[in-house]
Amino acid sequence: MAITTVIIAYWLGREPVVAWMAGLFVFLGYVIHLVLDEMYSVDITGARIKRSFGSALKLFDRNSTSASMLMAGALVATLLVTPPSEEFRRIMQPHQVTQFFRERMFPQKGWFQSRSAGMAALPHGGGTASVAPNSSTRAE
Repeated sequence: MAITTVIIAYWLGREPVVAWMAGLFVFLGYVIHLVLDEMYSVDITGARIKRSFGSALKLFDRNSTSASMLMAGALVATLLVTPPSEEFRRIMQPHQVTQFFRERMFPQKGWFQSRSAGMAALPHGGGTASVAPNSSTRAE
């Protein structure tokens, strides 16, 4: 989440709240992927648990403490350079989330505005309307 936030904020030049939102979406996708990987580690038909069970969601590996410490250090270093998160934390409050999505994430004119304008010309009888060809297009 943190590295995605840093990349989007500083390299792509997006505002911090957008970078944090993208980081959250990437993080949620990553967690879903890991949970599905853990679910795959359980063989329901054979009623057994595979050796790989637990490896996807493991935060620290005792067999490789140096790699685990390096990853923890990289996380701390990345968190130190992340953009400000005050606005993101403010809008993630339950009453603010709905308003934020309505104002910034959903289309202002509706999802299918361009299509619904063309649909208004269709007859109400349920039949199909014939559309006159555009005079500026050529037949090939």
